[in-house]
Amino acid sequence: MHIIFFNPQGNFDAADSHLTEHADFGGQLVYVKEVAMAMARQGHRIDIITRRIEDPDWPEFAAPVDHYPGFEDNLRIIRLDCGGPLFLEKEQLWPHLDEFVSNCMAFYGDDLPDFATAHYADGGYCAALFMARTGIGFTLTGHSLGAQKLDKLGANVNNWDRMEKRFRFSHRIAAERLAMERAFRIITSTAQEWQEQYAHPLYKGAVDVNEPGKFSVIPPGVNTAIFTTKAGPGDAAVRQKLEKKLPRITRPSLLVSSRLDEKKNILGVVRAYAGSPELQEKSDLVLCIRGIENLFAGKNDQFLDFFAYGKARFAA
Repeated sequence: MHIIFFNPQGNFDAADSHLTEHADFGGQLVYVKEVAMAMARQGHRIDIITRRIEDPDWPEFAAPVDHYPGFEDNLRIIRLDCGGPLFLEKEQLWPHLDEFVSNCMAFYGDDLPDFATAHYADGGYCAALFMARTGIGFTLTGHSLGAQKLDKLGANVNNWDRMEKRFRFSHRIAAERLAMERAFRIITSTAQEWQEQYAHPLYKGAVDVNEPGKFSVIPPGVNTAIFTTKAGPGDAAVRQKLEKKLPRITRPSLLVSSRLDEKKNILGVVRAYAGSPELQEKSDLVLCIRGIENLFAGKNDQFLDFFAYGKARFAA
């Protein structure tokens, strides 16, 4: 089959450039890339449909067509123009997604794909619009849902205008509802995601978590080429670097690797560790967080809480 992945916000390239350096360059890109590669290995023709960027700050994403090494025959990265040449955050893409879908249809012409899979709310909107114009169905992988983010940020009547301006919740929730309703199937990583997150009142009428066959739970698994107990060629250099930052690297460690974001609940891990003498006896707690050279710059107030507990070590 010829299957396309709608991921308009993602910046895919062979080198995984800028991965984790921006909130839009996170785990979703890894998920899409690895699923696409797995399907290509099964013999399918795969295209990742994303946005082309001509921006001196992001020079890696300008070529209209790109490939991953070893997948040149049946996995392409297709970058389409929309919204001008410069990088745009995902919240700024909504007015330009109709253009994105029109350019996708122009790219394929009469040689349309067989099926589509959509990722995140904007990908879901694109897939629903593509389906309306072509009849080609799609599955939806939400990754994270706007309703949960809205709740976690504590949106209310007093801060709604500010929240809406920053996160475009009205666009996102509407796009999610459309995609949920039109998708042939919704893919989740866990039963909790299916049964609780998609049951949020904001999605009532768009999707029913009890509808037979509407959901498939597919755990993403682990890339054993990266997460392995076997020694690799770069391990010695990595260990040397870690030993400079973490003098007690020989002790067992609980590792937390994440960007600094309240929804990641890093502080909750620190609290749990600080409250368990048994855990402290058995292991260290190591926080690997990008960009903490100046702990008090920007929105790093959480570090004050970490220091208050005095139990975590940091690796930048």
